[in-house]
Amino acid sequence: EYMYAGANGEFFELTNVGMDPVDMTGFSFDDNTNLPGSIDLSGFGAVAAGESVIITDSGEAAFRTAWGLAPGVKILGGTAALAALG
Repeated sequence: EYMYAGANGEFFELTNVGMDPVDMTGFSFDDNTNLPGSIDLSGFGAVAAGESVIITDSGEAAFRTAWGLAPGVKILGGTAALAALG
């Protein structure tokens, strides 16, 4: 899922649709500069089967509050590089 220019900031959500956990350590995302590590996904650690994680340009706490997300939802917030993707 991807939200561009949303009221509570831009974000995208990744969901592990597989049956096994996926360790995101060492993985990164970029759609603008073609430079590995632009948005480091290592902070997610292992993403369990069926688990969703969120990357946003908003601060983590503000995003969590705006969307009413539980403390257990993994969010990488304040990713300024995300704003350049639009």
